[in-house]
This record gives sequence, C-alpha cells and structure tokens, in this order.
Amino acid sequence: MSAWKIRRPTGPASCVDSAVSTPAISLREQLQQLPGLTPIDGVLVQQALAPDPFERQYLAVRQQEGRVYSDAQVRTLPHPGGALGASHEWRVRAESCRRLLRHLRARGGSGPLLELGCGNGWLSQRLAEGLQREVCGVDVNRTELAQAARVFAASAHLSFVAGDIHTLPLPPQRFDAVVLPACIQYFADPRALIARLLGLLQHDGELHVIDSPFYTDAAQAQASAARSLRYFSGLGCAELASQYHQHTWAALEGIALRVLFDPRSLRARCLRALRRPQPHFPWLCIRKRDNPALAVG
Repeated sequence: MSAWKIRRPTGPASCVDSAVSTPAISLREQLQQLPGLTPIDGVLVQQALAPDPFERQYLAVRQQEGRVYSDAQVRTLPHPGGALGASHEWRVRAESCRRLLRHLRARGGSGPLLELGCGNGWLSQRLAEGLQREVCGVDVNRTELAQAARVFAASAHLSFVAGDIHTLPLPPQRFDAVVLPACIQYFADPRALIARLLGLLQHDGELHVIDSPFYTDAAQAQASAARSLRYFSGLGCAELASQYHQHTWAALEGIALRVLFDPRSLRARCLRALRRPQPHFPWLCIRKRDNPALAVG
C-alpha cells in the first residue's frame, strides 16, 4: 500500500458530525420505510426514477459483448466456470474482490455497506456473505437489479434499490463503507458524487473507488473518449459513448485520499510480467473524517 497522497482539502474544515447511534431496526426494514420507494420484483424502486434509454442501450451492448449472464452464472461470480472463468476480465475482478474483502475484514466494524452500481448484485452478495453484514446495492438498471433480487433472494443481508443516488432518500451517516466499482465513469461530476456518498457514511466510514480509470491529463482523456466513440459506433450504439466520462486526476484535487493499489507500481508491473492477474486501474480509499468539508449529508 502506498502512503497517503498529498491531496489536502482546499475548503475550510467544518465541524465533524456527531456520533450517530445504530438504529434498532435492520437496514432492510429502514429502507422499506423510506418515502417514495415501491417494491417491484424484489427491488425497491424510486417512484421518481424516470425511464432512461441508457438502460436499453447498455443492455444491448452488453448482449453483443456476451456479458449478459444467466442466473446460474451470476450465482457463481466472480468465479464462473468454463471459458468465462478463465477470461482475463473475471480473473481480474476476482482479484479486486479478494483484496477488497481482505481490507474490510482487517478494518473491522459491523455497520452496513452500500454498493453503488451493483448491476446483477454479485459483488453485493460477496460482501454480505464474506463479511456477514447488511449490504444495500443501488443501480438505475432495473433489469439487472431484478435479476439480482431473484438470484440472491435467499440472502437476508441483501437489499436492492433502483434509483438516482443524488435524490434517493437514503439515511445519512448510516453506512460503514461505500463501494463504487467500475462505475464512477458514468457520473459527469465525480466530486459531487463523492460528496454525496461521504454524507451517507458514518464518521469513520470509507469510500472505495475500484476498477475505474483516471487519466493523467486532458489529452489522455480525449484519446480515451475517441476510442470509446469508435468502439460503440462499431456496435451500432454511438450514443452510449456520451454516457462515459473520462475523468482526470485533476478532478480529485483537494480530496484527501489513499491509493491502496496502483497499477503503475513496480510490484504490479512485475506481477503482470509473471502473468499474475492484476487490476487494470487504481484502488482509491477516501475517508470521511479526512474530508469534513466535503461531505454532503
């Protein structure tokens, strides 16, 4: 692990929120009591969530890529059998999951977790099972969420919510950790998103950003945007490219964070040379207590 990066908050420090007592009811019961959510197919759906063509476009592309999985396959992720399990993508995802679980176990705690961009729910399930803690998975993709609720219906620790994270009435200061896996690129303003998620954390809570690229400068980001446009155009869905946002490290300026994994490190490069699966992108840990002026609750 690397040392804390020197990215100090630029705004004035605010008073730290006072300790919040643990609710007597479970997270699932608390979510079920929130206003504006309707249970549909095992998923709590935000009534204000309007239909979005992004879901249709996203699923159409994933279908072409061979990345729409059966219930049986989802149940085994991130260790599916056959060629899928041998693929580089799932070997890397399994490694990211292993490292995240190891960190959270070592950190301790008993509070619930939130996964934003949970999709078909496989990581939420692994977190709930591996840590024996409640997990809430949030996404805007109702099709994948319905599959998650169906496949993992037997888990008493899991809840799935369809909604816009910026407007969902989630309880503030409720979660011990928030995980943002491979999805910060779907949000145009990463700083606003991070502020929102920090507001949902307890004082000692951590936000983990994993499996998402950050670019050194604008030129690198623009080159990536051009590649995305060519790729999605080739799949007949050029409009999907506009849903991907190429964030540079400058977008995180002023945020105190720690890089728990850096794919550019000597160790990571040596392991890749030995054909050991390594995540492609950095793993960032952002603690609420280190960013008191940023959290929006």
